[in-house]
Amino acid sequence: MPRHAKQLKSTDKALYFKVDGVPYRILVTEFTKGSSVFIPCHRIQRGIDVGKDVGRRLGIEVEVHPVIENGLLGVRVFRI
Repeated sequence: MPRHAKQLKSTDKALYFKVDGVPYRILVTEFTKGSSVFIPCHRIQRGIDVGKDVGRRLGIEVEVHPVIENGLLGVRVFRI
């Protein structure tokens, strides 16, 4: 998992990470207060750790909850 937010354009940043071997990208400009991201994963604790790491790396406050959505186990990361 990279330890930095990768620069895409002069104003757009994206955060890249992997959970259970699957790569994900969060566009920082779209992850605004009140929004959330679902990360499907089988190892819930790993998903929670990654969700908290997303908040730390972006310098934002997040809450991470284990959920089942549409039959998929994972975590939902809420920006608060």
